[in-house]
Amino acid sequence: MPLQFTFDGGLALRTPVSQPDCDAVLESCLPQYREEAARLGCASTVDETVRRIAFAILSVHSNFNATVRAWQHLDGVSLADWPAVYQTLRRTPLVQYPMVKTRALARLHAQVYDDGECLLPDGDDLEYRDYMRRNVWGLAWSKASFAVMLVKGQADVCCIDTHMHRLFTGKVGKGIGKRLYLDLEGRVRQLAERHEAPTSVVQHCLWDAMRGVRSPLLP
Repeated sequence: MPLQFTFDGGLALRTPVSQPDCDAVLESCLPQYREEAARLGCASTVDETVRRIAFAILSVHSNFNATVRAWQHLDGVSLADWPAVYQTLRRTPLVQYPMVKTRALARLHAQVYDDGECLLPDGDDLEYRDYMRRNVWGLAWSKASFAVMLVKGQADVCCIDTHMHRLFTGKVGKGIGKRLYLDLEGRVRQLAERHEAPTSVVQHCLWDAMRGVRSPLLP
């Protein structure tokens, strides 16, 4: 059977997944994910927006707990003092590719002082993701989508990573091209429409169920 009971009495998924399996998980667990997204809400300031984007940058090729530990070095530190933290992140690597990620954070930091207002969420979610992909160094399809999810709280895009790829295809794949990415995102969007929920919220619920672990969208 593809369904199993795990975290907090929730349903967890095993691959290959079917629509009835996804429906069962969403019917059981979706309300708490809706509430979390509503509590997080949409970032309204440049400072808040940049901090959420930074979490997406740190999460590239890194697990959630490692990303949280790295992000905590920046959380509570004023943006003006971020450069002093980069050396700590490089010296005590908590996430993969610390040199690359601190370089990405430095570029993001520079954008704040160049024209930080451009980073604020505005308009269509797909257009905002395209802006992230084009203008925030270090973010490709999945993490640009994750950044939009974090910044907006709930969105019509979602992060298709290796877990989501395996959920729908039953295969382990490292590289997900644009065509496959949009196809899998479309499948999540169809489920979201069936359950009258934001695409990002449905993906978060399925992502946790796939891993059998409950993780907040943002700590």
